[in-house]
Amino acid sequence: MKRSLFVATLVAILIAGSITSSGAQGGDDPGKVGSWGKPFAEIPLFAKRPPQNVKESLKSPPAVSIATLPDGRLVFWGGLEGIEDGTNPVAADGGRALINSRVRVLDIRNGEPRFVKSTPEDGGAHDMFCADQRLLANGKLLVVGGTLWHPDPIDLGPDVGGTVELFGSNAIRLFDPADNTWQPNRDWMRHPRWYPTLITMPSGDLLIASGVTRLIYNYSGQNVQQLETFDPQTNQVKVVKDADISLPLFPRLHLMPDGTVFYGGVGQMWGPFGQAVDEALWGIHRSYDPGKRAWTTAGMGAYGARSGAFSILMPLKAPYKEAQVLIGGGTLGSSPGSYVANNFTEIVTVKNGTSTSQEGPALNNRRWYSSGVLLPDGTVVALSGADRDEVILPASESPVKQAELFDGDKWIPLGAAGRVRTYHNSAILLADGSILVGGHAPINNGYGPKGDNSTEPVTGTNNLKDPSFEIFKPPYLFRGPRPEIAHVQAGIDYREDFDIATPQAGEVKKVVLSRLPTTTHITDADQRSVELGFNATSQGTLRVDGLPDGNVAPPGHYYLWILTNNGDGLTPSKARIVTIGRSIGGEATAPMGR
Repeated sequence: MKRSLFVATLVAILIAGSITSSGAQGGDDPGKVGSWGKPFAEIPLFAKRPPQNVKESLKSPPAVSIATLPDGRLVFWGGLEGIEDGTNPVAADGGRALINSRVRVLDIRNGEPRFVKSTPEDGGAHDMFCADQRLLANGKLLVVGGTLWHPDPIDLGPDVGGTVELFGSNAIRLFDPADNTWQPNRDWMRHPRWYPTLITMPSGDLLIASGVTRLIYNYSGQNVQQLETFDPQTNQVKVVKDADISLPLFPRLHLMPDGTVFYGGVGQMWGPFGQAVDEALWGIHRSYDPGKRAWTTAGMGAYGARSGAFSILMPLKAPYKEAQVLIGGGTLGSSPGSYVANNFTEIVTVKNGTSTSQEGPALNNRRWYSSGVLLPDGTVVALSGADRDEVILPASESPVKQAELFDGDKWIPLGAAGRVRTYHNSAILLADGSILVGGHAPINNGYGPKGDNSTEPVTGTNNLKDPSFEIFKPPYLFRGPRPEIAHVQAGIDYREDFDIATPQAGEVKKVVLSRLPTTTHITDADQRSVELGFNATSQGTLRVDGLPDGNVAPPGHYYLWILTNNGDGLTPSKARIVTIGRSIGGEATAPMGR
């Protein structure tokens, strides 16, 4: 097939920087490298192969954003919908070609995937692409911000549509899992936000930070600095006065066990024209005290500002006085920053509003936009992504298909996925301890006129969206018999000790809570794991220590796990879904069985 000048140039780029990758250790032994299941998709054809042309690519949405519901079902939506349908370069044609994201509810609880369509009821004006979402304690899913597609500022006529601009949306939506419907909230944000971050606070209120009102022609030269809050009790939005802060897009925020919010120098460090006038500040660690409505400087990372990196709050352990954050991959520096991804990691310890950073073990692959998933045994799996920043030059990247696992000391190479998932990939922890991996919505080749594979990239990437999913089973699922939670109550209040009935009471090594995942653009500000104290009070019962407060575990829905040791490491049970912050009797949900 004839190659374009772009692809020829691409070859030279790749010669200058080839991907660094290590093969998986342990051969095909799933106890060493895990196991990847066969792809599945809403349209069966795409389980067999990815879309091959633009017409196919438009048929089904990829999972750019995905959230777990209280009953174990999933809701997801796509992104960059219609971008591959342009006939002119993206910058000139995006305003005409791009359409709103499509939504699906996915049920895989019994092993057979079932897809149901669900449409946001907002009149079609506000795209949920580039919004952020969190599951509320009342069971509804909150989505804030997103994208308004307008031809701006130059209208090029009906056949082209106008130069594209990404305007932030100030919409707030609520998804009700009871009937799979969306309702626009009557009270919207005061500031439109594209790429905001939403995080649940100890009170159950949601803090909204950063984002931008318009991206490309950003005449203000800054991202949104004002914080806002959403109150789930009243569905009202309020601006937080005197707490302005300059942060990158999708800043990686974490709630600390003392109730403060920590920013560790990680986000999306770009804005195509002009960038932010204060972006040099984004490499500084910050701590926010919601009681004082004040930000303080916490420290500085080992590598400064990082873009497209994963940032994981590691398991919180009693007495819950400090926290550690694992940061890995991405590119270095604020915009324009670097182009080639790195394999650097760092471990940041946060205590009393101060952070200290130390270099961690190197990843086996250079990773940009990789998803990081915290497992119930305290390990972390990195999945998907690319070896360079795809936004800078789309289709120049090589995909990273190999997964790898951080065991606390080193990164262990795992098995490789069957599909390419670079930009806009997703990965979430399921109730059976496996990981659901999806997404892939790339930008057109070099911002060119078509997003198809007519000029096949030499990098091994895929220019078309992939609406398929894969399930990855980590090595801990192949270590032998799993413990079983026979019974646990449906809801647990703060400072309430509770019982877990299990036949393996005398063998249990850990009891762990993991907040239900809600991820977009490889970020989940609510991702957290809490280890609980316990004692075996009888042959079949564990008595578990209550949680101190919402600082450690904000109110909402969590997976509850018990773990035993089978020689090669810890093995988790299947999870029960419990509500934290309310004492509720009855049986906790077992979404994927016992």
